[in-house]
Amino acid sequence: MAYLTEEQTHEEDQHDMGVVVIVVVVVVVVVVIVLVVVFIIVVIAIVIILPLLVVRAIIVLLLVVIMVSVIVMIVVVVVVIAVVIVLLVVIGVEVIAVILVVVVVVVVLVVVVVVIVLVIVARAAAAAVVVVVVVVVVVVVVVVVVVVVVVDAGRE
Repeated sequence: MAYLTEEQTHEEDQHDMGVVVIVVVVVVVVVVIVLVVVFIIVVIAIVIILPLLVVRAIIVLLLVVIMVSVIVMIVVVVVVIAVVIVLLVVIGVEVIAVILVVVVVVVVLVVVVVVIVLVIVARAAAAAVVVVVVVVVVVVVVVVVVVVVVVDAGRE
């Protein structure tokens, strides 16, 4: 009888965690989307302002701002994925499967948007774009590998 009760409380814990996970994912997705929107606005503003600027220092400063924004985006993505992996370990894989798909989609969208915007803005700074793309690709590949390994471990 005691065993049965333990099972029930475990299932309740699973459900509570599922709710927590969903809330976390929603918050994360919203944050990422807001960041992307802000980033795009900044980039568009720069594209509009850039032709009006003659001063070299300001242009360099703007490029630095762009690069910092991209690094922030990458950090956010990494943190999001770290959270997902931790939750994968904590809970079973059922709840997470749907959430993983959502997060991956958001990440891919963010990456695509950032790359497109960077290509538009930094035509002159093609090297910077290449570096960003390489970093993003490496991060995504590492994340996918880690998630697959964790999911496999969870199944066993």
